[in-house]
Amino acid sequence: MAQQTELFLSQLPDDLQVDTSEPALERASSDVFATAPFPPLAILLPTDIQHVCAIWEAANEHGIPVISRGAGLSYTGSVLPAASDTAILDTRHLNKIDHIDRGDRYIRVQSGVSWQQIDQALEGTSLRLKLVPPISGSLSTVGGALAQGLPMGLESIIGIELVTPTGQSLQVGAGQFGSSSAGVNRTMGADLLGMFLGSGGIFGTIVSATFRLEPVPPCSAYRTYRTTHLQAAAHLAGELGGGLEQLRIFATPVHHERTMADIGWREKLALGWRLLLRPKGLLSLFSALKEWLSTHNDADEQAQLPVALHVIIEGRTEQEVSTVCAALDYAAHDNDALRVASPAPSVMHQSPYSLRGMLGPKGERWVPVHGIALRATLGASATWLANFEP
Repeated sequence: MAQQTELFLSQLPDDLQVDTSEPALERASSDVFATAPFPPLAILLPTDIQHVCAIWEAANEHGIPVISRGAGLSYTGSVLPAASDTAILDTRHLNKIDHIDRGDRYIRVQSGVSWQQIDQALEGTSLRLKLVPPISGSLSTVGGALAQGLPMGLESIIGIELVTPTGQSLQVGAGQFGSSSAGVNRTMGADLLGMFLGSGGIFGTIVSATFRLEPVPPCSAYRTYRTTHLQAAAHLAGELGGGLEQLRIFATPVHHERTMADIGWREKLALGWRLLLRPKGLLSLFSALKEWLSTHNDADEQAQLPVALHVIIEGRTEQEVSTVCAALDYAAHDNDALRVASPAPSVMHQSPYSLRGMLGPKGERWVPVHGIALRATLGASATWLANFEP
């Protein structure tokens, strides 16, 4: 096998970065919750699609296992070597944003682009991704998230390009076939995208993706309700899921709220500046400051109602948002949930990418748990995101 490994490495392009340093191999041997039984033989860092094709061609010829790996967003161990002499194909250097189309509302990016990088590229366009990015989006990459699977919003992916294990480039979905087709719906024609989303990369390496964009809703509001236990919070999330289409729900333990919302003043200043640049910026900033400074800290109440359910409501008008807020308050009251003040939903909305939830106050390991709460009668849905100990 050593000879095959040497032949494989010698066949790779001269300008391909190959990292065989011990610290890099050690980092690539671990995931959030697991460590691989074998270290990889090398970390391969392509900077263009031709590199990826060459890696797979050489691996296929010499029988070398290859694992595609992005950054972040894996709790399954699917990116860990299960055999010796496995190469890691790290896509983080495929990090270019290829095209933004404001008319047809789509964006095409390479797989190593982070979700936060997309947000930054869309600043000033009044557009955003139609899907809800993962909370690890300051680090996690597009390709890794698509290969691992997202909780919801995958219908907003309208095209991908991947390199198969034979080294061939394959384009899937209308979004990959030029500007004349990128504006169409994903379901126009045979939809093969589902084969590759959430597959763990077993069919190849995702090298680019095209996403649907949507206008940023001009109005927003926040609600926090406390419940007696996690099951009550999950039930309430299902009840609340029949509100606006732009409704995001997440749950946290009450004693975890302060840690989650405790962002530094430098980050708060940056968020405040971005709020000021929006329509009604001064009012938005005042509302955000009010939310950031509000926390309900009654110890007896925390013991009786230990779970907080946070809701972010968005809409086209203040009246629309107010109407939904009233309906949410009514539903929460009917489910014996107490409405309280909390900075958590405002902070999550203004600063959605955070890894602060990975450790509890005593060093416990917290596990993000995702689900979808549905109201079949109304056909609306809401993201359900909870951070609790396993």
